Amino acid sequence: MLFKKTSKFDSPVYGRLGFIAIALILSSMMLAALGFIGLMTTESAVKWVVMIAAGFALLAFLFIVDDHKSALMGLLAFSTLTSVDIGLTNVQKFHYHGNPSLVISLSDVFLIILYFLWVLESHEKRSYKATCKFLPLILFIIFIIWSGISILNSTADIRPWAFYRMVGYLRLLLLFWYLINNIQSFNHIRAILIGAVVAVSLQASQGLIQMGTGHMVSLPLLGGNTEESSRDVIKRSIGTQDSSDQRIRGSTNQPNSLARLLGLYIPIFIFIGIFHKQNPMMRLILSGAAILALIAVGLTLSRSGWISLYIGLAIGFILIARHYRKMGVFVLSAILVQLIILGPLLATDNPISRRIFSADSALDYRGTAYDRISQFQVALNYIKDKPILGVGMGMYAKLLRKYDNSISQFSSRNPVAVHNVYLYFAAENGIPALIFILAFFISILYIGFKSAKHANLLTKLVALGFTMGLISNLIALAYTLYPLETLRSIWIPIGALCAIYLNPHLFVSKQLDDQSISS
Repeated sequence: MLFKKTSKFDSPVYGRLGFIAIALILSSMMLAALGFIGLMTTESAVKWVVMIAAGFALLAFLFIVDDHKSALMGLLAFSTLTSVDIGLTNVQKFHYHGNPSLVISLSDVFLIILYFLWVLESHEKRSYKATCKFLPLILFIIFIIWSGISILNSTADIRPWAFYRMVGYLRLLLLFWYLINNIQSFNHIRAILIGAVVAVSLQASQGLIQMGTGHMVSLPLLGGNTEESSRDVIKRSIGTQDSSDQRIRGSTNQPNSLARLLGLYIPIFIFIGIFHKQNPMMRLILSGAAILALIAVGLTLSRSGWISLYIGLAIGFILIARHYRKMGVFVLSAILVQLIILGPLLATDNPISRRIFSADSALDYRGTAYDRISQFQVALNYIKDKPILGVGMGMYAKLLRKYDNSISQFSSRNPVAVHNVYLYFAAENGIPALIFILAFFISILYIGFKSAKHANLLTKLVALGFTMGLISNLIALAYTLYPLETLRSIWIPIGALCAIYLNPHLFVSKQLDDQSISS
């Protein structure tokens, strides 16, 4: 059997299942009502109802195959890939320049439930000394503190939004703390992968539906008034123009977000699907999800998604090739041939090079590449002016015209923050904040590569897959806006890597290997 039933079906578990089921059903009814009375847009309400229904189906499935803790971890992973948020979109007092300052993510709901159950089940005393001394945790806490200090430079009208951003960072800290203390076996890793497979498949399927129907909301039943099919838009986009509003995006806000979410789990699906040979059915499921996601990433027309995913997969296969001599020559030869082909391809006029370098930008008539260079130059002006504490959290957009000395003067036509999370951190929070967050990411990558040397094959593949997905997303952050939204999705792989590193003995047993993800 693909999944093994456990004996953990006592009455408390059924009681919790019933409680959560009732809560999800009532939540769906409440959200639908909010949409009908106008407090929330109908589209947002229906998207929530659809995702909650899918989440409930996943929850019921996971309860059948495993214990409630694994089930909720799977739901947590699922929810971080849906990008469905509650936004009181019609209440202007909660807005600043169109950004909702009161947002509750679906992942927050499951995280609260997990913490509640964690407290109820903490019968024995546990020591958290090792966790408290964990370097990545310390680095992230320092980053949060320094970012909080930068609020002192924010003006009074911006501070409410800045404080919301701080709440977002604290939410990530709570998620990180929970994962590194509670992922304790491959049963939990398996549940996370199940949740990811369901979410990735759902997102990719929605994208394919959007391509065929032209409906650019999360599902066709939500409507859509585009006059032309997305297939025609995609053909035009890779030809001479860019129509970013019509590229597929699943249930996310934009195509780049969908590409990053899918790219986060594609490597682990591919690596386990190819190299873990003990369960053909699991390999088939993961490989199918990977193929579906790869097609969707291509249809997002996301340049950052293409480039970052390619680099992540290439590094992963090179590392694997070191342990498979017969495969090593093939992998290195394939990568070399691709690089030889890509050189002339990017240097000549063709749909792919036009998509990457075309003059389709609303900010710079010379093209997207020049647009990004102008944004980076302006961001450096912020950093040069206030390198230590930055200009203040949330102040980037407000001060854009002051620092914009670019040739295109894009701030007068379309004031947008720099599409680079790292420069954005440095500009608003100061260079020390950038150093702390980079040190945090580097420490996580070190942990990932170290765990990838584990003697257990499945542990090695899981660690390598999560690490390559993380590398792909970290590269994408160099071309990405909205850091808070971006960081939320990568936290599950980060927590899983740290848990494996902190508890290597829990992942050594061959019995766990056989019964966890492949039983």
